Amino acid sequence: MINSKIDESLYNNIKQSLDDYIKENLIVVKYSLSSESRSKRKLSSDDLPSYLLSESSEASNMSIYSESCRTLEDTLKHTEDTFQETVLHLIDSKGLKDSDVYNKAHIDRRLFSKLRSNKNFRPSKKTAISLCFGLELNIDDSLDLLEKASYTLSYSSKFDLIIRYFLEQKNYDLDIVNKALYDYKQDLLYY
Repeated sequence: MINSKIDESLYNNIKQSLDDYIKENLIVVKYSLSSESRSKRKLSSDDLPSYLLSESSEASNMSIYSESCRTLEDTLKHTEDTFQETVLHLIDSKGLKDSDVYNKAHIDRRLFSKLRSNKNFRPSKKTAISLCFGLELNIDDSLDLLEKASYTLSYSSKFDLIIRYFLEQKNYDLDIVNKALYDYKQDLLYY
């Protein structure tokens, strides 16, 4: 059990961040509700920013990609790396040892061994998040890794907002993260 509380300034920063997310999302919801016709019409090129319409952009490549995948078999040929492959690639590209990552992520060596030996390993959300901290990923890379395990960080969950806050701040100390989760009466990550 965690005995000490997080310091007052960190507590105030987390509280302000949570309040900001709530205010931003309420504005988005009000705006969305007031423009009901938006949800009923199809997205057109007029709705996209100009940088997404250039020939070299990923958006135009994606439209070419989706047109070329006419069958399910064609679509399945274009799968991305699995969660396991992505984690192992990140470890290699950062020049880390497995033990550095699983120790920093507070993950059991046996669990990490399962990840290493199984290409289709599907972690729990807490394990996936802990690995984001163990790999010291920024928020964008963390969201990409979580997506590989079919997870995301929702704006409707205090737990997810706290995790997002620490990833955005690049504060990878799981002891402090767990203290913040504890103070907000959320489930803890591994410790």
